[in-house]
Amino acid sequence: ESERLRATIALGLDKPLHVQFLSFLKGAVTGDLGRSFVFGIPALELIFAKLPATIELAVVAMLLAILLGIPLGLIAGLKPDSVIGKSIMAGSILGFSLPTFWVGLVLIMLFSVQLGWLPSNGRGDTVNVMGIPLSVLTLDGWAHLFMPALNLALFKLSLLIRLTRAQTREALLQDYVKFARAKGLKPSRVIGVH
Repeated sequence: ESERLRATIALGLDKPLHVQFLSFLKGAVTGDLGRSFVFGIPALELIFAKLPATIELAVVAMLLAILLGIPLGLIAGLKPDSVIGKSIMAGSILGFSLPTFWVGLVLIMLFSVQLGWLPSNGRGDTVNVMGIPLSVLTLDGWAHLFMPALNLALFKLSLLIRLTRAQTREALLQDYVKFARAKGLKPSRVIGVH
């Protein structure tokens, strides 16, 4: 009981809530976010240590969303009544509807536990580039990065598919596209350029 009391006093948890909050704000303004309970180091130091991995994950997720979302949305917009167009849109609706945490658990269960293809946690091997550890430069890093990046990209991917499909459907009705087709341009040129 005395250890608990000492920890409560050391952490300032014995003070009123508004005093604790003001103390936190004062520390945050000066760059002191407190200490990590688990690692025993300043929280800001821990945040900066994990920042490269977080930025790397966000960038890879964004690139996945763009590289998959635009072509899939284009296909869905060009062939809206085909099986593939309807399938893409159904997948897009699922991407919006399913909670990200649940999809993450399903991905782990399928690809890590059942199939054993991908690791379920960690960052994998890294390569230091100007003092910044990057895992995108190693195969093991990609194995660790792919599943969380895909899960993070799912919502944005669904959004890009829907936006690209809508813009494609709208552009196909424009006069300049009809004129390009009337001039006899190849469909690939009409789609790719116009």
